[in-house]
Amino acid sequence: MGDGELREELEAQARRLGLGEALRFHGEVSKERVAELMGEADLFVLPSLHENLPCVLIEAMASGLPSVATEVGGVPELIDAQAGVLVAPADPGALAEAIEAALDRDFDSAEIARQARERYSYETVAREWTAVYEELSSRRGRTSSATRRRSASSR
Repeated sequence: MGDGELREELEAQARRLGLGEALRFHGEVSKERVAELMGEADLFVLPSLHENLPCVLIEAMASGLPSVATEVGGVPELIDAQAGVLVAPADPGALAEAIEAALDRDFDSAEIARQARERYSYETVAREWTAVYEELSSRRGRTSSATRRRSASSR
């Protein structure tokens, strides 16, 4: 876990709950250290209330790390049943149950990492964006039929 204005309060809460030995607060660390820590972990948990497309889930997958995450934003597009478990946001009970179930499950770390490379590698993303740009540039100077209809109706 990182740094922030709530760090001391969260460390104290972890001690009160008897979790002092189970949690480690690492503070701000380098990207390389984050990758090492993910490689040492059993599970990645992202209990967000709001997200868009969290790169940290892709990083966890690339490390072969299964995830438990909330069904917000683009998260369901990233995590499938092979890569982890999704739960409703703002439901601590469901989150706890999902964490327990995921820790008892035998995920295929190599398959999770392979899927991440296949879907999110620089090469894959570059190939897909190149296809989009080529498609758009091949239409250059042409207007879609929907745009022509809107222009004609506004005259």
